[in-house]
Amino acid sequence: MRATGRVRRGGGPTHRAAPATTRVRTAEVHLEEVGPHSRLRSLLTTLGGSYGSTPLRFVARACDDGDDAADDVATGATFPGMRVADLDEVQDPDGVWLEIALARLDELDVELCAAGWRRCITDGRHWWSRTYAIW
Repeated sequence: MRATGRVRRGGGPTHRAAPATTRVRTAEVHLEEVGPHSRLRSLLTTLGGSYGSTPLRFVARACDDGDDAADDVATGATFPGMRVADLDEVQDPDGVWLEIALARLDELDVELCAAGWRRCITDGRHWWSRTYAIW
């Protein structure tokens, strides 16, 4: 499996319960569009030659640090997605982008676990919103 991004290590053992004095950090996976976020550019891309596709990626972001790219703990590889698709809908009629998206999400999961993050039982509000903890 190729390296798909960067992972910021949290530190501390994860196979035992966290000591009472250790701060537990949490992160949640977000889905984001890669590149500039111009409405005009999005419209032109949708109407132009790429048939409405856009590069997407999953990003694990620390929950307590705000919503800034500097707070990313891991960044996954990009994959093509349809700008006009309902991303919350797990049923993809063609099955193409969803299959790639799930593979990229699993790759990010492997990277996070290798860096010491542990997947939580509960997830966020989207199917990709996996949550992780480290201490």
